[in-house]
Amino acid sequence: MENNKNRIAIIVAVIGLIGSLGAVIIDKTLSKDSQNSNMDIGPHAPKIEINQIYTIWGEKLMQFYLKPGKSKTIKANELYEYIATYPEPSCAGPGFVVYTWQIRQPYPKGGDLEIRRTLQGGMTEQVSMGSTGKETMGYCQEHVFKNNGGEKIYVEIRYASAANLNN
Repeated sequence: MENNKNRIAIIVAVIGLIGSLGAVIIDKTLSKDSQNSNMDIGPHAPKIEINQIYTIWGEKLMQFYLKPGKSKTIKANELYEYIATYPEPSCAGPGFVVYTWQIRQPYPKGGDLEIRRTLQGGMTEQVSMGSTGKETMGYCQEHVFKNNGGEKIYVEIRYASAANLNN
């Protein structure tokens, strides 16, 4: 019996050690790609929290770099995860995409990220700005993430499909 306890303790210690090393490797890779390897690395994108009348599914992560003045367009219809038992995708609803974002590098700077919604006719309007936050997109919408700052930023987005299934 004593021998089994020692084995369990060793396995737990090894699992803890491997988990710590994995985190160090991920953070070192992120830091190496940045302009300044001495910068701190920020937290991951916040957990998605949404009103209880909605159901969320298919949560995923996306990361990308944005150089100064550059932008990246994200389309809800490419992120929405269709599952047969949930609402079929449609511009009229009820499904949509909810997401949070976090600038991981530079941290705690990076507040020059602007998010704009593309309107019919190609015009855009600002929906948010800053280093962290939460937004939603209808199935046929797209949001443009633009780096208005002077240095490259590393953006992490946590997104999921959502709908009011009680209607």
